[in-house]
Amino acid sequence: MGKEYPHAGHRERLREKFRTGGEQALTETEFLELMLFFSIPRVDTRPLAEKLMEAFGSLDGVLAASPEELRGFASLNGSTEALFAVIRCLTERAVRRMRDFDFRDEEFVRAYLPGQFAGYTKERALLFYLDSDGSLLCRQTAMSSEDNAVQLTMRAVVETAKKAGASALIMAHNHPNGRAVPSGADVVATRKMREELLREGILLLEHYIVAGGECVPMLESRASL
Repeated sequence: MGKEYPHAGHRERLREKFRTGGEQALTETEFLELMLFFSIPRVDTRPLAEKLMEAFGSLDGVLAASPEELRGFASLNGSTEALFAVIRCLTERAVRRMRDFDFRDEEFVRAYLPGQFAGYTKERALLFYLDSDGSLLCRQTAMSSEDNAVQLTMRAVVETAKKAGASALIMAHNHPNGRAVPSGADVVATRKMREELLREGILLLEHYIVAGGECVPMLESRASL
């Protein structure tokens, strides 16, 4: 029999959590930890996942980091850099297929978004970074934390927008309770995000709330924002 190692049980539990619950069963940090299993064997990857999330603000931020930025983390290796590069390539392929869509077309967006949240019982946020023609430059996902609230720093959003060369942004998140009504926290976060983006010359075109098949534009419906 092969020699057991201390973290085998934890790895199998996290894999099973993903197998039974899918993406929404994991926090972003857990998802990154799971990904690191494939390139870093027989080691507890949780501390590294936490350091990477702290440094780059989100899972998408980690995956978008350059090899030079990643080399600042001693426990990363060439296999991890290659894994991240493959994931980036697959993501970019998906984005290229969507570049013919005009994300400034509200009718299209409101028809498109509900399907992106179908089946999710926890909060999830999607961000679409656009050029001046409304074409998609890149897309960012933020999954819920343990308390079912999406954790997404403004720094991560602004940095992603600047890196992508975006001139505009559309945000969307779901309400698993089935009511597409903005909370007070939604209003405050949207106002702050719009102000922060404007300082960089980037427009927040809309923030949609999705619940079931309903998709409500916050900025259009709330003059106070």
